[in-house]
Amino acid sequence: MNCLEFRRAIGTDPRGLDAAALAHRAACPRCNEAHERALQFERSLSAAVAIAVPENLAERILLHQTTAALHEPRTRRMPVWSIAAACVVGIALAATLGWRIFVANASLTDLAVAHLAHEPFALSARAEVDGSAVRAMFASLGVPITRSPGTVHYLNDCPLDGHMSVHMVMQRDSGPVTAMYVPRLHEARRDFERAGVRGRESTLGDGTLILLAADAREFDAIESQFQYAFAGGDGSAVGAP
Repeated sequence: MNCLEFRRAIGTDPRGLDAAALAHRAACPRCNEAHERALQFERSLSAAVAIAVPENLAERILLHQTTAALHEPRTRRMPVWSIAAACVVGIALAATLGWRIFVANASLTDLAVAHLAHEPFALSARAEVDGSAVRAMFASLGVPITRSPGTVHYLNDCPLDGHMSVHMVMQRDSGPVTAMYVPRLHEARRDFERAGVRGRESTLGDGTLILLAADAREFDAIESQFQYAFAGGDGSAVGAP
């Protein structure tokens, strides 16, 4: 078993590893750490399930969001805590519906937004990641890039929709922007909104780029940077729309 197969296994059921997965975990410190993170997430979900949910919670949240949207000026910047609130909603949905049922029926964008709750500390990362580490991460998943797609402040490889993805955070003037790249999965380009989080997904190179933020104003610039990162020797972006 290699690292990619192991990460897929813990993304499906971190508590039910077979003998091959256990042997790989014992031999690979990085995958062992990833397994511990996955188990911690499972324990967090179990604790969330044990908490009684107030009656009509979903309706009350939606009513509050609708009322706030009606009275808040459209030009006002959505604060970073709105993403944290979306993370809480994601955890509540996973706890109420059952995480594996949610994963089986959720879209790629739903899973990406829910993943914010898995690593919320990533949004506050400030240290710049070396560009060579970013390129190495993409290369390890079989989708090499010719240059770094801008300044990255958080970098990790994370399971998403049965695939390993590159999970990045880029700190911008408008707030943190999460970028998740899923190799060998192609989705039509579209903008969306989930639980107050703005998003965009588009096919770039041999995969799909997902951008998530409270404010979408940086999406065009970041998408262009990724197009440039995937550009071939002739300067054309492979797979770009």
